[in-house]
Amino acid sequence: MKLFLDKGEQVKIEGRIDSTVFNCTLSGTRLNEDHSRHYQELRSFWIEGQRLQDAMAGKSRAEQEALYERFRQVMARRRACEMDYIDANPDNPLAGYCLTKIPIDSVLTYHERLADAARNSIFRPLLEPLLAKAGKYRLIRLAEAKIVAGSPAPDFTLKTADDKNFTLSSLRGKYVVLDFWGSWCGWCIKGIPKMKRYYDRYKSKLEIVGIDCNDTPERWLAAVEEHRLPWINVYNPKDVPAAEDISVEYAVSGYPTKVIIGPDGLIIGKYAGEGPDFYEALHKTIQ
Repeated sequence: MKLFLDKGEQVKIEGRIDSTVFNCTLSGTRLNEDHSRHYQELRSFWIEGQRLQDAMAGKSRAEQEALYERFRQVMARRRACEMDYIDANPDNPLAGYCLTKIPIDSVLTYHERLADAARNSIFRPLLEPLLAKAGKYRLIRLAEAKIVAGSPAPDFTLKTADDKNFTLSSLRGKYVVLDFWGSWCGWCIKGIPKMKRYYDRYKSKLEIVGIDCNDTPERWLAAVEEHRLPWINVYNPKDVPAAEDISVEYAVSGYPTKVIIGPDGLIIGKYAGEGPDFYEALHKTIQ
């Protein structure tokens, strides 16, 4: 149960543990009283969700998957309840808080429906990074249509570890793998040894460009040195506008993501995650 306090405010909370959810009411401020009533609307979803999660213990994989699907449906109904609240109460500051609980692909649409009282409430510091994230998500979805096999790979220029400019088109005539990764990404790091083996095998025809994302320059450089990355390494600044972000231009929504580009500069394939599909495609393409 959350409650919201501004300087000098007092809120009273009364309740009891009911099933797995705290059954309580808030009083003292209009915002918390509105939140308390909305909380009662949501309790049934949380109770049902917890019941389904508890029921998974000791079940077979098939039974767990069926229970998880039901859990997903319950959470979808909960998010729909948040969206209904925004539609019904566009001028209530609590609607701004509800915006943080809905799917990211709906945030911009529902934010446009909010009145100023909800947009500029005490929740504004929560909304500003959320809106930036939603805007980035929208641009990624738009970019997906361009990052497909047979399309030209967007050119870009980024800084290398020795602070020189690297431009993708300088590798025209070679096969290229763009590896979108980060020092914080466990699967990215786990895949480095296998990437090195394939690089050693095909480096006469292939160049890999490691594009570090969502990192500080210091952590990026430390990771390049620690893991002895033998290919071209460039840094994609995390503080650039989404419209200038190379990971957005390549529709990267998860890490690692790898893009294979042919000698003619056309995209051959895009592969999310550290799975065998990328390596199979790379071997088939270059052998």
